[in-house]
Amino acid sequence: MKIVLARQRIGAGFGGAEGYVAMLAAALRSRGAEISLMAQSVDAEVERGGFPVIRANCRATNLWGVWSFAREVVRAVRELPDRILISFDRIPGARFIRAGDGSHAAYLDSMGQTTSAKFSVKHQMMLSLERRTFTNPDLKMVIANSKMVAEEIRARHDVPAEKIRIVYTGLNSRPAGQSISKKQARANLDLPDGARVILFAGHNYERKG
Repeated sequence: MKIVLARQRIGAGFGGAEGYVAMLAAALRSRGAEISLMAQSVDAEVERGGFPVIRANCRATNLWGVWSFAREVVRAVRELPDRILISFDRIPGARFIRAGDGSHAAYLDSMGQTTSAKFSVKHQMMLSLERRTFTNPDLKMVIANSKMVAEEIRARHDVPAEKIRIVYTGLNSRPAGQSISKKQARANLDLPDGARVILFAGHNYERKG
């Protein structure tokens, strides 16, 4: 099976979502899939992985870069009909979307920014991309990383439930590098042996409660 994974930047050096794409690429390749990446940039670890990279000719640091990357991915969909292209960004015309970034419209609502966003070029562009992505007739499947995201996309963009699948984000249970015991980790963090510990891994804490 030939698969292209598309995200503007790929690799854990750029962030959690970008690192997930790299981890998924390695997992799929280990299961026999022929994996290519489409990105504007990849980190050094991904480079060392030896994946073929389709370079998108756009800037990653401005609004035009976001828009032009979307155009590059749509072009790739047309030019690579023998491959399954899965986009990890909001790309109108992509048939398979992994919605790890959630709904931008729902984010603005949760942050109380719906009104102010009307005067923001950035937010209006993101809302336009999102709306066109999830209402595009070519869309075949949305892969959501949580029940919340699945419901937001279904409710806000009227995506049929049968087109949405929930696949929770995987975790590398054996990360590279030196490991330490739980007891040592507690000692390093000055945590009592009997204390209940909850780890929250992520960002945007205000939205996530």
